[in-house]
Amino acid sequence: MPVALGDQHDGQGDEQDTHAEAGRHPRPVDRPEVRRQRPESAGGLHWPPTLGLAVEQSPDRRRSAPAAGRTGPIGEDAAVSASDLQIRPLSPVFGAEVRGVDLADGVDDATFAAVHAAWLDHGVLAFKGQSPLPGDVQVEFARRIGPLHEHPAAPAEHQNPGVLVIRTHRNSSISNGNGWHSDVSCQEEPPSATMLQVQLLPDCGGGDTLFADMEAAYATLEPEERARLRDMEAVHASEHVYPGRYADRGSDDAHIDTPWAIHPVVRTHPETGRRSLFVNPSFTVSIEGLDQAESAALLERLHEHCTRPEFQIRHRWDPYDVLLWDNRRIQHFAIWDYWPHERYGHRVTVKGTRPFFEPDGPEPEASPIRVSPGRLV
Repeated sequence: MPVALGDQHDGQGDEQDTHAEAGRHPRPVDRPEVRRQRPESAGGLHWPPTLGLAVEQSPDRRRSAPAAGRTGPIGEDAAVSASDLQIRPLSPVFGAEVRGVDLADGVDDATFAAVHAAWLDHGVLAFKGQSPLPGDVQVEFARRIGPLHEHPAAPAEHQNPGVLVIRTHRNSSISNGNGWHSDVSCQEEPPSATMLQVQLLPDCGGGDTLFADMEAAYATLEPEERARLRDMEAVHASEHVYPGRYADRGSDDAHIDTPWAIHPVVRTHPETGRRSLFVNPSFTVSIEGLDQAESAALLERLHEHCTRPEFQIRHRWDPYDVLLWDNRRIQHFAIWDYWPHERYGHRVTVKGTRPFFEPDGPEPEASPIRVSPGRLV
């Protein structure tokens, strides 16, 4: 059953520079209109895009404990083949578990193509039975997706500059990702992909990661709501997020960047052509053209809708699991329920393209999700 968000401003009429009045998020004078149009070329992709290789689903099977991590160069004889992959959906909506490959051994081109197609299809891939990934191997895999993304504020703590250290411990004042968000959506070109391996888990358990699918969130709205949101843009900012965030790692704010950008509320995926909502509670601060009260009310309703349990999966980490997710359609939330214990991992992100909305693209097919009105029965 589609969901109606309630009465909303239709976003038409005179635009109001409410951000400048608030003194926080001035609207750029030279904002290019390309934000709302598909790119003429997106990394050699053709429009409409195609997913390419389809992956046959295989039944799950147990694997022995992973061997010690590889530290030397990857040899062709070590790489697995696409026929070894077993991909099992984690829900009827999105997410899949991947077995039959140890990323530390390297993957051949056919296997990478199968993984890439499964990633586009499922949005989140959980690679089980992994070995510790050396930084250069993790970076090498991520670069096959695209150029690496550089975080605007996080300190460089790993010997490989492409690796971002994710660490929360007794003395941490914050925990990375402890709130619903899409990674660094405040930038003009937010990351397309995030690849994370958690190497140290809390002794007490916990430290799970939640994921929510914004394609499903969009598809379950009433058609009238989808049409209204397709005409809207939102401000994503970071000056309330990054300053002081890495103080426990000895980093000051002298050289950090606090980017902000305006993105469409509904974005078109540059590789699949599918539509999704693109707002999140961590970075999205206002809706263009609405006054402060209208903007806050609409964002509150959208955030509540986007994080419904029907759109979620929850990953319970085993040591050395590797997760690969698509920031263009996925939000996530790293739960901090293990203080004072420690959680440690390595993250690599891939640079994305500027979000856009393709008005001539297809609307989603009927969703398998049936969302009931918010009342007890």
